Amino acid sequence: MNFKAALKSGFYDFMSARDSYRVATAAAGLGMHQDSVRHYAETQALMVCVIAPHWAEFIWREVLLKVCQYVVSSPRLVTSLFTV
Repeated sequence: MNFKAALKSGFYDFMSARDSYRVATAAAGLGMHQDSVRHYAETQALMVCVIAPHWAEFIWREVLLKVCQYVVSSPRLVTSLFTV
């Protein structure tokens, strides 16, 4: 998968879903549920941490008031699957 397609489906479509939820709740005369908004912010920060870890850490610590729980590491090759 190329970067552009991953960015579109992971970021812009996710924001579009949030905007649809916001419009639906506003039309019903309700506000967005606090737990849903918090879960959205956590998930968004986790998705963006690979691209912009400084921004994700800021959101995680300053907005969500939590200790960073994500670890960004490079993928590792599992050698046990390739033994002969």
